[in-house]
Amino acid sequence: MTTSDGDVIRARTVDGDINRKIVGGQGYKIVWDLVADSIFINEDVDIQINADITVDLSCFKYSTLMLSSTVLPGTGLKKITQKKSYLFLGLLGYSGIGASIYFYVQGQKAYSDYENESNPITRQEHYDLANKNNNNATIAGISSAGIWLINYIWLTTKWNRMKKENASLLNNKLKIYGNYSPVLKKPMFTISYQF
Repeated sequence: MTTSDGDVIRARTVDGDINRKIVGGQGYKIVWDLVADSIFINEDVDIQINADITVDLSCFKYSTLMLSSTVLPGTGLKKITQKKSYLFLGLLGYSGIGASIYFYVQGQKAYSDYENESNPITRQEHYDLANKNNNNATIAGISSAGIWLINYIWLTTKWNRMKKENASLLNNKLKIYGNYSPVLKKPMFTISYQF
């Protein structure tokens, strides 16, 4: 909240419908106790209320999100949450595949060296290295598969939760939105009705 001069007013005694988990709708109220905060307002003030925009899930098909998440883990989550940080799952998944291929090739090379080596001491070293690389390839491959599995579970959980949160809003035919008109320089309400 700021005054017309740009001074910030800190509201400390605020009560009502304030929470990160409040779903949009009608009838919410936020009450500020000016007396408890020892504030007297004798000029215009600007009040800013932050809210997250809910994604309309009817724009997406679950099967399409799963397919895109199969190609690149995190893509489906990015689409429904608008957060790019989920693409990190794709980086981890493909890094695991790359590491698995690298260790597999190194293991095959070490095993080939083992077969061609005549010195028993060096031969054993090549054999141990081949086993170590094959184990690392298996671990990297399983880890990569785990990333895909985590991605599917996460996407399904997020989809179901968002679908449940949005169900009441999407089923309403009458919707009321608060907005600001830059032409009139006043807060406005938009009312829409779906036939």
